Amino acid sequence: MAEPVLREGAKAGPRSGALPEIVAVSRSVSRVAGGVVAAIGVLVLAGWALDAEVLKRVSPDFVAMNPTVAVAFVLSGAALSLSVEGRRRAPSRAFALIVVLLGLLGLVEAIRGPIFGGLSLFGSEIAGGESGGMATTSAFCFALLGAALLLPDLRIRRAWPSQVLALAAMGIALLALIAYAFGASAVYAASQTSIALHSALAFAVLAVGVLCATPDRGVMEVVNSGGAGGAMARRLLPAVVLVPSVLGWLRLEGQRSGMYGTELGALLLVASSMAVLAATVWWSAWLVGRLDAERRLGESAGSRLAAIVESSDDAVIGLDLDGIVRSWNGGAEKLYGYAAEEIVGRHIAVTVPPDRHRAVSEILERLRRGGAVERRETVRVRKDGTLVDVSLTISPIKDPSGRVVGISTIARDFSERREAEEKLREAEARYRSIYENAAEGIFQTTLDGRLLTANPALARMTGYGSPEEMVSSITDLGRQLYADPEDRSEFVRLVRRDGFVSNFETRFRRRGGGTIWISMNARVLRGECGEPVGSEGTVQDVTERKEAEARYRSIFENAVEGIWQTTAEGSLTTANPMMARIFGYGSPEEMVEDIWDIGKQLYANPGEREEFVRAVRRDGFVSNFEAHVRRKDGSLIWISLNARAVYDDHGRHAGFEGTVQDVTERKKTEEALRESEQRFRSSFWDASIGMALVGLDGRWLRVNRALSEIVGYGRRSCSG
Repeated sequence: MAEPVLREGAKAGPRSGALPEIVAVSRSVSRVAGGVVAAIGVLVLAGWALDAEVLKRVSPDFVAMNPTVAVAFVLSGAALSLSVEGRRRAPSRAFALIVVLLGLLGLVEAIRGPIFGGLSLFGSEIAGGESGGMATTSAFCFALLGAALLLPDLRIRRAWPSQVLALAAMGIALLALIAYAFGASAVYAASQTSIALHSALAFAVLAVGVLCATPDRGVMEVVNSGGAGGAMARRLLPAVVLVPSVLGWLRLEGQRSGMYGTELGALLLVASSMAVLAATVWWSAWLVGRLDAERRLGESAGSRLAAIVESSDDAVIGLDLDGIVRSWNGGAEKLYGYAAEEIVGRHIAVTVPPDRHRAVSEILERLRRGGAVERRETVRVRKDGTLVDVSLTISPIKDPSGRVVGISTIARDFSERREAEEKLREAEARYRSIYENAAEGIFQTTLDGRLLTANPALARMTGYGSPEEMVSSITDLGRQLYADPEDRSEFVRLVRRDGFVSNFETRFRRRGGGTIWISMNARVLRGECGEPVGSEGTVQDVTERKEAEARYRSIFENAVEGIWQTTAEGSLTTANPMMARIFGYGSPEEMVEDIWDIGKQLYANPGEREEFVRAVRRDGFVSNFEAHVRRKDGSLIWISLNARAVYDDHGRHAGFEGTVQDVTERKKTEEALRESEQRFRSSFWDASIGMALVGLDGRWLRVNRALSEIVGYGRRSCSG
């Protein structure tokens, strides 16, 4: 897709400092105000139709609202509500024009007398003073507010006439309301300037609604702004209106009730005004201080953000809506080769290849309208003319009111990433080669028993023609692949509990029949929320080893010698059945569990154990080491040991292993022979008759004492 260039000529909308959330509230207030004003007009018209005095004049002592005034209020409220909608400005302005005309006709009638028989809709004898027609005050306010509703977007230099007109009408309405509160009938009941109480209230609400309909311009922009001025205005303006009015009313009511005279009343008014003024000043100072602290905090955060942007390795560029570069960070200098002073004020098109200029204007136009952020991988031009692959993000910059005031672009050189991706593809190819040619089986499964992937080695191991055939055929590992389904359940339990299994041995069924022994190493696979969903790992065919172990086990179990293993400290770890029988135990397991110190528990003379250990440590082995040991029942036997030292992978002495024979019978035979020989020697030597042992060659081998005395030779002389 071709990438566009930035098009010149588009202008930003007016900037506004009004807070968006306050702007939204203001427009809602304006809409409600329109409804309230229209409702007042409708109620008054109903009062005239039903002759309900409370609807016409509120109180018998107050001025009645003219029906024409009520109609004008209905039209004004409708015009205000429709103007807030935005898309219904034509009906709104038509109603506003009628209101302006009614106000102007009212003023003309007040100056020149009735025209067309008066403006009253229900005769001519209905005004406040029973004189008929629309009072000058009401006519003037309608002219002001109607013009404000008719021309809301008119701007003269820096002023917005609609707001000025609304403020003027609000001043008149507030004056009338205060006059009613103070009982100043000369203000609200005069012949030409009379105004009903609900007329004054409706004018005040209508004026507020007109001001709130334009919350992001003129005086309302200041009131609705997020700065100290806006905050103070929102807090102090109600006080400015209400405090003097309330204090003045309280002073007047107190004086009327006789609580104090004129002088004391004036004093109380001045004192209370001073107190309220002082409190207002203190409140304003506190508010400004707090806002100033917030401003400093915001400036600090802005400074940090600016530092982050400036130090970023990404190219961060700020544009105005014409595509002119307004900010250019260090990352942009590195990426494009332009210094900030070279590029700021120039069009961003200098960084775009010519063949990608056409579509940029479309993107920027979409961004000017607040459209979606653009992310793409594209090509840009450096200062030296070389092209660079970049990952580009283009997005609109909006002010607090949501207006698009600029465009930001963030570019990152992804040449290195592309190289990394290429290396990743190469690594994946190598991994695929390893996966396809591995001697071990490699797999992925779900925990509910489905086979997801298998490599060729696993397929061959289990008798399938291809991995694809194996994956498509096996839908239940426990039932189809495991010789014992319980082994599959145990495997899943261990994977869930520990997250992995090592050297898990079981039997697999081969597709053509028969089984093989395998050893598995696997780890758990987890889903997006961290829950176990599957496993992956490797499989080795250990059938030959298991068969060899079976043969060794047969030899071990049926050997006529005891076979054993111990730790270096003397704890028995392995014993075969003959070993257990030699020492009088019912089973090898019983003996292993019972013997934890061979020197103390088995050796009759612990010194023989120490001698055994020294000999093995010195020479690495011993042969025919004989020791006197205890059996389980406490009886003593003689054994002969052949043993060697066992070392761990780090060359440290780990224990002993060897064989043992029970030589008790042999030791008894040897002892009997020694005793027999001793008895023979004693009988031969001490016999009273001469005795001699003569060899086959006729030589005397041994003579006793009696014979040596008979022949007169010493024993040595006779021998030989």
